[in-house]
Amino acid sequence: MTTTRPSVAVIGGGISGLVAAYRLRSLGSEADITIVDDSPRLGGKLRTIDLGGPIDIGAEAFIARRPEVPALLAELGLTDQIVYPRA
Repeated sequence: MTTTRPSVAVIGGGISGLVAAYRLRSLGSEADITIVDDSPRLGGKLRTIDLGGPIDIGAEAFIARRPEVPALLAELGLTDQIVYPRA
């Protein structure tokens, strides 16, 4: 008997959709995962623009408001990439 891999479509390429796909994969799923979004780039409202240097826009207090965010950044090995605003 041939076993086929399941196919999963994640609707939305914003932070929630990207984390859903990441969690599915990190749980050991061997599913074919497709992220569907009408935008040509992933990230939803979160993105980086160049304004005399890189500026992150979209959710200015994203990291501070949700305790899950620092935990996810640590899991992804990105804590050294966090830049806090200076007043």
